[in-house]
Amino acid sequence: MKTKLVIFGLTGDLGRRKLLPALDSLLEKNEISPDELEVIGVSRRQIQPFEILESSLGLSRAENSKLSQILSFFEMNLAEETEYKKLKKYLQDENEESQILLYLSVPPASAAQISTLAGKAGLNGKNVKILFEKPFGIDLKSAQEFISRTAEFFSEKQIFRIDHYLAKEMAQNLLILRHKNALFSQMWNGKSISKVQIIASEQIGIEGRGTFYEQSGALRDFIQSHLIQILALFLADFPKSWNDLPEARFKALEQIEKLQNPEENAIRGQYQTYREEVENPKSCVETFAKIRLFSKDENWKNVPFELISGKNLSEKRSEIRIHLRKTEENQANLIQISLDDSASVKIELSTKIPGLNRRTEIRNLSFSYDENAQPAEAYEKVLAEAIQNEKAFFAESDEILRAWEILQPALDFWQNSNEETLRFYKKGTDWSEI
Repeated sequence: MKTKLVIFGLTGDLGRRKLLPALDSLLEKNEISPDELEVIGVSRRQIQPFEILESSLGLSRAENSKLSQILSFFEMNLAEETEYKKLKKYLQDENEESQILLYLSVPPASAAQISTLAGKAGLNGKNVKILFEKPFGIDLKSAQEFISRTAEFFSEKQIFRIDHYLAKEMAQNLLILRHKNALFSQMWNGKSISKVQIIASEQIGIEGRGTFYEQSGALRDFIQSHLIQILALFLADFPKSWNDLPEARFKALEQIEKLQNPEENAIRGQYQTYREEVENPKSCVETFAKIRLFSKDENWKNVPFELISGKNLSEKRSEIRIHLRKTEENQANLIQISLDDSASVKIELSTKIPGLNRRTEIRNLSFSYDENAQPAEAYEKVLAEAIQNEKAFFAESDEILRAWEILQPALDFWQNSNEETLRFYKKGTDWSEI
């Protein structure tokens, strides 16, 4: 069946940096045939397809891209319901029914408007799927409203909520690593593990995104979406089939307690020049957050799970750190699972230093993909799996709401405490020092 991929916001930052390169790569690798795909960018003004391809891929790559054969633009006013009826007619097939994917690469307010008007115009048939980018609300109440509003016109089966962290190679490998290797499966519990840290640190600041960041902050931007989903994967039972994975993640989230004692378990910070950058001398928006959670599951009793994210820190890092319980003081006890492009696993080992002495040192036993391996980029997976109707690594509504239920106490505590709980830090600070 042919797929008509309709992208709202294709000319924006995400479209140029991620979506067009991902589509070009999928076509180049023959993961998708150009005979089975049509890409329609929606724009308020008429745009020449090659113009946007060149700005995204560069001249040489654009000239040779198969995407140039199947990319077109549809000009419309996004605020008019009648325009969506025109779009629906434009997408209709005379001889066969195509699969239609509506990809909303737009801000939340625009996504809400587009999904509602598309639904009212009847662009929500069984052959239609709709893809949303985060954020899915800014707190529990707004998330409930977002989900209810979308459900007026689209069923849960039709809705694909994108979390590109779930599409990362090592995130998708996490269940395999844990359940298909005896080394890990037998120690993946609180008897062997003393603490788990899931970290996403960045060396850059807000990079001119002040308006956006003033409405979000580190918890909303990274922890509520990306990191808590990785935690759910870390704790999830192996599903009977990949289609059951969202339910397995939700069951894991159900076992996580709502944040307790936020004065101790919800740490926030702000880098020192942030207020100048956003031109708000009283801003209390956090550019760093560390949330400590616990599970009700007896297998993980009293084991802290720390979700850590921040900007302008000492290094760029996306990883899971598993701290093993020691039986002796000087034992190595750390497993590091990288979530970035290296997709590596490192296990600390204590070994004897070669020679006549009896001294020991800590060395790393490491795994990484073969240098010739070509893991798919996250947005290649997002697009390919949506086209193939595979929802294993998309967030379901119950997961979204449960994540907000768990973290809402942190937002409430910070809102009521103002600046007194805000820790200021210099650019280049290590996250462990905040």
